[in-house]
Amino acid sequence: MARRVLLVALMLVVATGCDDDSGGGSSSGDGGGTDDPCSLLTDDEVAEIMGVEPFTPGGTPGDEEGVCNWESDPTDRENYLYVTLQVEPLADATEGYPDLRTAIDESTNVEIIDVDGLGDEAYATKSPLLNAGEVDGLDIAVGDTVLHVGWQPQEPVVRDTPRFDDVLDIARKAIQRL
Repeated sequence: MARRVLLVALMLVVATGCDDDSGGGSSSGDGGGTDDPCSLLTDDEVAEIMGVEPFTPGGTPGDEEGVCNWESDPTDRENYLYVTLQVEPLADATEGYPDLRTAIDESTNVEIIDVDGLGDEAYATKSPLLNAGEVDGLDIAVGDTVLHVGWQPQEPVVRDTPRFDDVLDIARKAIQRL
């Protein structure tokens, strides 16, 4: 799942922004999602994760339904940073697997780290190219909804640090907006 989110982010094309420039509204759908995933994170929260202000305020809807992307200046490929958020039904995220952890483990090549106290089940993920202790994603199940957040920040997010705790706090706020 996290791998798919990262690939979507890397294949971004700058498009029109979401209707809500603040990125802070809430819009619920049934069966695991939101009508506007861009409303789950504010631009300030995205800037805190990325380390820079997003190039397109309010995020950019992804090619897939339920996906929203924020990025730094896409023309500056050497300093390209992003945050991608995907919301999907738990049934879709675990299709063919007994649970979310197994789905992540068997469908990706990321390291999975259990995260306590976040949703019904939550995992931080680490891509193989990252340094020890660094993470670049969260997969969180809340009821019948899964929230996937992936990032490439200016400063790494390292487990068990205040920066990691800040990202978890931002994820808690996003869950409340579902």
